[in-house]
Amino acid sequence: MDPGPFPDPLCGGIAIAIDGALPCDRVAAIALDALRGQAPHELARGVTRIDVSLGPCPRGEVPPQIDCTGDDFAQLVTVHFGPPLAEVSPDSLTVGVGPVSGRVLGISNPLIL
Repeated sequence: MDPGPFPDPLCGGIAIAIDGALPCDRVAAIALDALRGQAPHELARGVTRIDVSLGPCPRGEVPPQIDCTGDDFAQLVTVHFGPPLAEVSPDSLTVGVGPVSGRVLGISNPLIL
């Protein structure tokens, strides 16, 4: 199933200058590529919104979902989906992306506690 066109990302978060940081639309594209590989069934539901926010790397997650080794900050790209295909489906997934490297730091699922 083709999820159709994606909405433009909404960009925000803390306002700091990071030399060599990737533009918001590129970070969103990296996150969507990661979800194509790891959660295509969620993308198939359609994407209703994409929020990109620069912030401190998540620390102390149990279980750890985003590994920021070597990065103090992360671009956290939260992709919101359309109606669920199964009874237990997340409303969104958040992909952590290195702001300069573009390295995918992990995918955070709010249903995993």
